[in-house]
Amino acid sequence: MTERQKIIARKLARQSAKNKLKQISGIALLKLFGENENPALNELCSAYFSTFEYNLEPYSKLPYKSPKEKIFSWIIDTMELREKGEYYLFCGLWSKIKILDLKSAVSSLWRIDEDTVGFLLAETDLSRILECSLDSRDEYHYVIDIFENVEGEESGMKPDIQIEKASEADLDQIEKGDYIPYSFIQDGKILANVSANRMHFIQNGVPKYYIQLGTVTTDEATVTCVIFPVKGNADLNYGGNDMLYLKEANMEDLEQEYEFVTSTPENETGFTNPEAGCTKDEFTYKILPGYIDAAKGVGLQEGWVPETEFFLWEDNIIVGWFRIRHWLTEELAKGAGHIGYGIKKEFRGKGYASIGLKLTVEKAWQMIREDEIYMSVHKDNPASLRVQMKNGAYIHHEDEREIYTRIKR
Repeated sequence: MTERQKIIARKLARQSAKNKLKQISGIALLKLFGENENPALNELCSAYFSTFEYNLEPYSKLPYKSPKEKIFSWIIDTMELREKGEYYLFCGLWSKIKILDLKSAVSSLWRIDEDTVGFLLAETDLSRILECSLDSRDEYHYVIDIFENVEGEESGMKPDIQIEKASEADLDQIEKGDYIPYSFIQDGKILANVSANRMHFIQNGVPKYYIQLGTVTTDEATVTCVIFPVKGNADLNYGGNDMLYLKEANMEDLEQEYEFVTSTPENETGFTNPEAGCTKDEFTYKILPGYIDAAKGVGLQEGWVPETEFFLWEDNIIVGWFRIRHWLTEELAKGAGHIGYGIKKEFRGKGYASIGLKLTVEKAWQMIREDEIYMSVHKDNPASLRVQMKNGAYIHHEDEREIYTRIKR
């Protein structure tokens, strides 16, 4: 990206943030920060995003079908939001706001993005990150995450705390879903006895069993989360629908593909779709054949690389769109990477993105030249970052607008 393009991108990001803030009722805007104007806040947010790798249980959950008043009361009470309180709000850029009318502000913040629900706040003393959203960890509930900034501690655990766990022999006898005893020990003294559910998720593309502990508080220590690998692998299961599958773009499914492509916005949270407004004839005779040719490396524009368009199907309905670029130019390596994806609005927050990306990663390893899969995600789309990290991605680096992730082969 040239310097001029960077300046234009910064201006667009600032204008977009201003437009979002104008639509929020019940708040006063105190300041809109520039990209790197508050580095301590950026560092705190990055530390929070890094926890996505562990697929932690949410701090609190509420069923999707709850009435709006209950949702807003749950957010206010769980996050301990204060009227007249000041917070940092992320809306593409960080801003500082003051809540004037608590109920009005929360109901407006809840729909700050027209394509989804939820918002991300930080305390002005940088003690906590507060996020309410829907994401792929639980398809039946809204979730709240609260990240405590404990200075001088790593992963919330004091360095002199030891963890004594059941033996490998004992673990081999435990069925999935059983609870496993742990003891937290300091200087030979048992601080707490807890149990951990056996869970599993992707690490570096390989499904593995893990032990996940929630928060344990004692007089001597607070352990926020500890994760231990357990001997043996397991079939990956997100709790999603087994009837999900990927199909390459093809002429036989033209009608459903056309409906999906034309209903997908031109640019939404980083997934671009220049064909959003095409006619049926354009799609039939130019665009869809172009997808098929591009997968074969035929008829590419100068500087473009082969890419394959996949649609994610549930039974006979398309629910998502995944794109694999077969190799990376210097520009792609610095930006969009190998894989892009989008899920149809009504199917979001139900685990489709996680399963679709898992299937896409499996196909990508058969196509790409590089030793790692490159991806990126907008900073204002933490749900998508969770999807990537759930599939084994790690945060490689970030800039003012994007987080760049990798999955190792």
